[in-house]
Amino acid sequence: MYTVTYYKLGKHWYLDAPDYIAQGGEADDLERIGAFHDFLELAAEGATTVVFHMDTNAFNDADFFELVASSGGRTGGHYHLHSFQGQPVDLELWFNSMIFSGLATLPQRIYFKKVAHSML
Repeated sequence: MYTVTYYKLGKHWYLDAPDYIAQGGEADDLERIGAFHDFLELAAEGATTVVFHMDTNAFNDADFFELVASSGGRTGGHYHLHSFQGQPVDLELWFNSMIFSGLATLPQRIYFKKVAHSML
């Protein structure tokens, strides 16, 4: 299990990945757009930061994203979200390969649970 943080600057959401930037990556690569942006707006509930525990294995009270298509190679994948925190949701999001670091293939499911900052 790992922890992923997203933060909002102005109207834009970004993946918090300082190591990526330190290694010469572009901040624009970390912006979450489209349906992913919409999902973060929903999950954040007005906050400017949202944190998730994530894993490729199921865990207690986790929601999940289900793989529907690859973007080609290991660039990323399109995932569908059917529900979030017990509420129906119908979103298809694209995860870039950064979220799959260390995995040989795109996972069929990405399990996640929103956590409070105090739980970190």
